[in-house]
Amino acid sequence: MDKVYHPAALVSAAAYYLLGWTWYGVIFNRGPVPSIYGYDPVPYIVAAVTSLALAYVTAIVLNAAGNRTALHGAILGLTVGVGLVASTMLEQYLFEGRPVTLWLINAGYVVVGLTMIGAIVGGWQPKEV
Repeated sequence: MDKVYHPAALVSAAAYYLLGWTWYGVIFNRGPVPSIYGYDPVPYIVAAVTSLALAYVTAIVLNAAGNRTALHGAILGLTVGVGLVASTMLEQYLFEGRPVTLWLINAGYVVVGLTMIGAIVGGWQPKEV
């Protein structure tokens, strides 16, 4: 983790979190539904923690690959998003009998988000002094 550029990881995690807020709350109008007890903060806390995990793991993988550019990061995020996350989600959705359109919405968020994280952590590097 000593080679991870922490500002880029933190900003990309925040961007992923905000993408989720926009994706579900604005684009697909699936924002939080208030109850008589108010909002449950646990999903938001978990979303923030998983955003950090995705950003840092992506940064670590990019560093290990030795090719830190925005393009390489975006390709990595897209590849992992489609090849690992979306594909396994599809299998689960089909066996659970969940609608494919729901899979498209949920997997689309992860694919777009990981592509964005990869571009940010790959392209934003510290200035050399």
